[in-house]
Amino acid sequence: MKFTRIKNILVLSAAFLALTFTAAFSQPEKSADKVDNALKILEKIENQVNSRSLDLNAKKQFIEMLELEIERENFFIEELKERSKCFEQYFSILEILKNKTEELKNKLEGTAVKPSGETRINSDVKQITADQIFDVAAYVNFSESKKALEEIEKEFDQKKITDANKKILIKKLSEQLVQINKMSEETRENKRKVEKSIIKMLEVKLRSKNLLDKFYKNLK
Repeated sequence: MKFTRIKNILVLSAAFLALTFTAAFSQPEKSADKVDNALKILEKIENQVNSRSLDLNAKKQFIEMLELEIERENFFIEELKERSKCFEQYFSILEILKNKTEELKNKLEGTAVKPSGETRINSDVKQITADQIFDVAAYVNFSESKKALEEIEKEFDQKKITDANKKILIKKLSEQLVQINKMSEETRENKRKVEKSIIKMLEVKLRSKNLLDKFYKNLK
């Protein structure tokens, strides 16, 4: 494999991975907006209930409205939980790529610790199992990035990389590490945001359920 292709694979795979993560990172803000909207709807219902005395038909209408709202809240809570799992997968992906990138960079620099027997990049640092694949696009791009690192290592082991090209690759790998570290921090922060949204939605759901229970008691 030519060096230009090796370098391009490394750059493009990192770029595709970054694009996948960038799209995902906009989700927590959208989640927060949905939580705020759910809270506003509940507060509007509470204000309507508190501002007037309700006859039997009005109470039934509010019961139907609250039941529908609770159903929406349950759906959104499950959606947020799935999103949190996606961010967990992103973090696992980034952790693996960081380890592999660091190992390859050290190997190219000649600072890697050589274990007895196996000299290839450790593929058992941390595996992603089938039940962890929540975002297929991210996983596909991760596989491409990992493959690029393995192909570079293979070329290095076969002594097909010149010293000059080795320096260029070390620079590219250093840049990739900076990018991965940045994405890892953003992933942590976004996972925290999603978890906060889950807690807030559970609080909204509890208020909705309490209000619904009051209506049911008044109907008896």
